[in-house]
Amino acid sequence: MTSRLIDAFARGCGCSLDGPTAVLQAALTAQLAACRAAWPTVTLDDETAVADWGQRLAKQASDTATLDADALANRVAALPAADFYIALACASPNSGGIAAFEAFFFPQLDAAVARAVIATDDINEVRQALRAQLFLTESDLPPPIVGLVGRGDLAGLVRVMAIRAALKLRRSATRRAGLSANAAMAQSFADNPANPELQAIREQQRSMLKDAVETAIAALPIHDRTVLRMSIVDNLPIDDIGRAFDVHRATAARWLERIRVELRTATMRALRSALASPQHEAELTSICRALDSQLAISFPRLLAS
Repeated sequence: MTSRLIDAFARGCGCSLDGPTAVLQAALTAQLAACRAAWPTVTLDDETAVADWGQRLAKQASDTATLDADALANRVAALPAADFYIALACASPNSGGIAAFEAFFFPQLDAAVARAVIATDDINEVRQALRAQLFLTESDLPPPIVGLVGRGDLAGLVRVMAIRAALKLRRSATRRAGLSANAAMAQSFADNPANPELQAIREQQRSMLKDAVETAIAALPIHDRTVLRMSIVDNLPIDDIGRAFDVHRATAARWLERIRVELRTATMRALRSALASPQHEAELTSICRALDSQLAISFPRLLAS
């Protein structure tokens, strides 16, 4: 059995193993035992699993063909083998992989998406969307779950996918309810007694402020835009944002504070550039008083795109 494991692994990584292989055999056997313990209901051929590990190692590094068995054993021991195992099982008919995957991960996702959707039917729809993203494929290509594993903590990756699917569902529901982001933006720049700061500045200044805010938001990195979207557009609490990125809530809070400061600084820089004259500093001050409220109004339209 162990010789067949070595042969299967060598085929996967495209290497020729000469000399003692006892340490590599032990590493493969230990990883297989851990996989079976993690996924006891899955029936996956051992040789298929270890061949997959060898192939993944070969893709990760170009030197696998030149390594001896002991060096390869160290790399095998460092693999997230249980994640690779369940992903391969999901791609293998009659292995029970998909059922085991859903039984383990899906109950963990309900709490993460609960604040983004409003009904049990919506949560079921999120699950259906997740199934399509993870398991559906075309032709003879492997399902997406096979390529997803190895990029980080599998539970965290699946959680982020579920939250994104939930947020997309909620945005679709909002559009169906007839809420228009463009109409909201137009209203935000109209005279509004509830916003006396904006009401006090001239139309030209409002346009200038709008352009500066849009320029600053457009320049944000994708990560920062996503964090802001989750906080302001999707109204997720800081704990859920932290869970989505697999970080502590304090880290997510620091991200938000940093992004807001950077956004305000970039907006002010754009305004100063547009005014382009020290004599307009008083005019800039009046616009500043409206800036924070205007940012709050502009975020939903700009970040939802």
